[in-house]
Amino acid sequence: MSDNLNRLAYFVAIAEEGTITAAASRLRVSKAVVRKQPQLLEDELGSTLVLRHSRHFNLTETGERF
Repeated sequence: MSDNLNRLAYFVAIAEEGTITAAASRLRVSKAVVRKQPQLLEDELGSTLVLRHSRHFNLTETGERF
C-alpha cells in the first residue's frame, strides 16, 4: 500500500513541477527514482498517464483526470 501512495506522490510532483528534475529536487530523491515511478503506476493502473519526450512529458487526458 505504501508503494502505491509513494507512486502517487511522485506522479503528483512530476505533474505539478513539469519535469523529472524539478520533481526529484522537490522530493529530495534521485532523478532515477522519480523517472521510474510513472511507468510503475501506469502498469498498476493499466492506463497511460504520461506521454514521454526526450526532455519533458505531457499528461494524457487520463493523466489529467487522475
